[in-house]
Amino acid sequence: MAKLLKWIVGIVLTLLVVLIILAVSIKMLVDPNDYKAEITQAVQDATGRTLSLNGDIKLSVFPWLGLQLNQASLSNAKGFGEQPFAAVEHTSVNVKLIPLLSKQIQVDQIELQGLRLNLQKNKAGVSNWDDLSGKSEADTDSKPASNEKTAAGSQSLSIGGIQIEDAQISWNDAESGKKASLSGFNLKTGAIEAGESIDVEMSLSVDSNQPPLKADLSLEARFSMSADGQSFKMQPFELHLENVKTANDISLDVLIIAALEANQTAQSVHLSGLDVSLKAQGKGLPKGEMLASLQADVMADMSRQTVKVSGLKLSAAELQLNGELDAKNLSGQPDVSGQLKLAAFNLSQWMQDMGMPAPATSDPGVLQQVAFSTRVASKGQQVGFEDLLLTVDDTHMKGFIRLADLKKQALRFDLSVDAINLDRYLPPASEKATGKPASTEQPSASQELPLEQLRSLDINGVFRLGQLTVNKLKVADVVITLKADKGQITLDTVANKLYQGNARVNVKMNVNGKQPRFNISKRVNNFQLGPMLTDLTGKDTLTCTAHMKADLTRMGI
Repeated sequence: MAKLLKWIVGIVLTLLVVLIILAVSIKMLVDPNDYKAEITQAVQDATGRTLSLNGDIKLSVFPWLGLQLNQASLSNAKGFGEQPFAAVEHTSVNVKLIPLLSKQIQVDQIELQGLRLNLQKNKAGVSNWDDLSGKSEADTDSKPASNEKTAAGSQSLSIGGIQIEDAQISWNDAESGKKASLSGFNLKTGAIEAGESIDVEMSLSVDSNQPPLKADLSLEARFSMSADGQSFKMQPFELHLENVKTANDISLDVLIIAALEANQTAQSVHLSGLDVSLKAQGKGLPKGEMLASLQADVMADMSRQTVKVSGLKLSAAELQLNGELDAKNLSGQPDVSGQLKLAAFNLSQWMQDMGMPAPATSDPGVLQQVAFSTRVASKGQQVGFEDLLLTVDDTHMKGFIRLADLKKQALRFDLSVDAINLDRYLPPASEKATGKPASTEQPSASQELPLEQLRSLDINGVFRLGQLTVNKLKVADVVITLKADKGQITLDTVANKLYQGNARVNVKMNVNGKQPRFNISKRVNNFQLGPMLTDLTGKDTLTCTAHMKADLTRMGI
């Protein structure tokens, strides 16, 4: 913002110099339009560019020292085509004459209509304004920064307002292939005075090819800046992005409401009362539409390299995610911690609302209560979801999931489920009966395993089941261990309570060679067949104890 004010001061002072020179030279005795040739020649001598003044020049002296230009344009740099670098239909500025004697600049409303600004960069990386902005090192060194601050600080500036209508800025970067344009740019401000609040209304359209984006943007805000230019406040503003077109033909409508405070000395930014509403439309979305919202307070302290997000609330249909997040050491390896909680919701109903068919289940009362919570812990390449708790109807799962190394995708987990009856989630009996029979074909050699992906796996985890019911059969105290490292994969399943006995299945796979090698071993001890048949058929017809042992080693598929 400080640079913006300095830029405004520079423009005003430049216009003042032009006004004073014109006022003194012609002494109001001749028409300033008679001097167009001299003005264009002076610009030609100074910049090598051609200034075209096709409209009238109007000059006033008292009580306002004013200048109006109409239909003016400045030619482009050599090698950048015939289109003007800049053109304007109308511009005017008026400065009160008497206050200038006491070094007070009182400007009436600055008007700019029909601006066309053509910015380009060629394949060599040279822009079409380099010849206008370049300064020699001698010029730069001859004017210390302290003198500039003193000069700017000696002026008292107030502006009645700025009004820009129908401006267009285009950008064409031949070096990178990027093209972008701002069109229909309109800006209207209230009075601008140091230490006072400023009302701003702005609207524009954006069109870019990298990334592909089209959008209409509007802003309504009221902001203020401290006298020393170090702190900035924006009262609750409304930023509206409409007709946003993305590469996948999704149309977005986004409304952002928030209050903003920034302090350059403390290097802090506080975004309070953030409320983002999003509406997405497109063929790729469920039912062609999706609504979402986000609320939060964001506090960034760059001097301490910290960001705190509090009161986080993300909603989409029935989904509602709440949380708190803290980030530290932003310039190094970020350390992120916090809590995330997904409120209980009806998964079956949510799927229907999103245009997705809910799965047909034997028990229509399942998938009615789903909830999730976890503690996030991330540092550098490590990401962990600790104290994880997932609830699906009457089933609860807890534990942790960690990525020990993001680059290597090293996965670690320890998860426990209390009890689950899978029969409730299987398709209804009628669908089972009409379904296609399971294929009895063995995998052919042509069905290749993704060996490269299997070799890169780095997994070490345990999954525990307190009680499992499937096809009316019951098993308890199940421990499943999965390990994968350097092409060696082991899946070990132990059922410690299986109809008064126990069972173990161990599968080992080596994928380091041209063909994978398998070793499968099975053990069943003290297995009571009678109780199993009773659960399966509902009839108590047999009593038998079974023991079984089997080993299988195989190469290839």
